[in-house]
Parts: sequence; structure tokens; C-alpha cells
Amino acid sequence: MAPATSSGGNTVIGRRRKQKRADGRANEPRDPSRRDFLKGAGLGAAAAAGVTGAPGDAEAAREPLKTAGATETTTVCPFCGVGCGQVVYSKGNDLLHVEG
Repeated sequence: MAPATSSGGNTVIGRRRKQKRADGRANEPRDPSRRDFLKGAGLGAAAAAGVTGAPGDAEAAREPLKTAGATETTTVCPFCGVGCGQVVYSKGNDLLHVEG
């Protein structure tokens, strides 16, 4: 960086020029740093999370599972000779869901 030189009321540092205000203090232009950007992004994310509402609201609106009250049975997949395990959910004679 080039050394600071003074010419009249302005101070030149490198390529930036500091303008003096009426009270005599320097008023230099400031670009946001990476830290300033991340602080602002964090505040924005926190504000957005606060707007969405409490987690209890989403749980109250959730409908019950389709396997609620079903019988869980373990079995073996019949497609090949590997013998992969499956979990089958049924109510009475109706098949509701197959996992595995």
C-alpha cells in the first residue's frame, strides 16, 4: 500500500480518498467486510426462522400415520435368492405398507 500523503483537506491512502467532514473528522467510504456480510446473513436467517412460527403449530397440523394401529410383521422378499428382510404393515386382511 502506498504511504499516506496529505493535500489540503483530503488524505490519500493508496487509491482511496478520505473526505473530511465539516467537523474535521475523516469520512471514509466503507465496503462491507466478509464478517459484516455473514452477520447480516445470520440475522436474516434468524428473522426468517422467527416468522415461520412455533414448531408446535406444524405438529398440530400433521395428520396421523397410515400405519397407526396396524400389525407389524417381518418377512422375506420372494423375488430372488438373497433373502432380503421386509417389514409388512396390515390391518385385518388389508396390506397397508411394505418397508425393505
